[in-house]
Amino acid sequence: MLEHIATSVLRELLGQTEARINEPKTDVEEKADQLMRLACSGDKPGMERLIRSWPENLAREVHALIEKR
Repeated sequence: MLEHIATSVLRELLGQTEARINEPKTDVEEKADQLMRLACSGDKPGMERLIRSWPENLAREVHALIEKR
């Protein structure tokens, strides 16, 4: 019984993950991903240039999304 429940939970999580992968990303999500890639590579100057190139409201939205993640 426990194995059946675990399998069901894993299938549900997999389905949710697949649904997110297939959904088109918003501009804010794309920018957050781009910023996180730079952060993971340790490119602080690149991060700063990227953030400065955005309008202030976009930078705030990206920041909020990253904080939420």
